[in-house]
Amino acid sequence: MIHPWMISTLPRVNFGAVDVGEIAELMSHGATQVSMRDDEPRLHCGSTIWLSAKKDSTPIAIAWDWVEIRSNVVAMVDPMAIISNLECAEYVGGVAVKDYKVLSLNQIVYHLEWQQRVCKAIRAPHVDADDVEALQPWLGMGQEACSLAA
Repeated sequence: MIHPWMISTLPRVNFGAVDVGEIAELMSHGATQVSMRDDEPRLHCGSTIWLSAKKDSTPIAIAWDWVEIRSNVVAMVDPMAIISNLECAEYVGGVAVKDYKVLSLNQIVYHLEWQQRVCKAIRAPHVDADDVEALQPWLGMGQEACSLAA
C-alpha cells in the first residue's frame, strides 16, 4: 500500500518552464484511498495518488486529499497541500519558486480526470490501485534529483 507521504522519499524531478499539460499527459491513476467522513456518515473522504506513465525514467508522483461534498461531487481538501516530488530550482518568469510550484501542481491536477476516478473508487469502497507497483522500486531511494527539461 502506497501512502501519499511516501512521495517525499522519491527522487526529486526538477521542472522549469515545462508545459503543465505535457506533464499531465504523462500522469495516470496510481491509487485512491476511501474512508467515511466523521461529520457526514453517508459521505466519503480520502486521498489519491497519480504517477507518471514513463517507465524508463524517475516517476513523477502527485497526491492530495479530497472530500465528497455531496453524493458523487468531490473536491480537493486544500489546493495548497498537494504532495509531489516535482521541484523548481529557481525563479520562473519572475515568479517565486514556491508560488510557481503550487500553481503548476494545481494546473496539473486540473488537467487530470481525477474526480471521475475518485467517484469510481467511492462506488467500490476499497483501495483502488492501478500503477502502485510501478512506484515500488523508487521508494526509499535517496533524494537525487533529475530534470524534465530536455
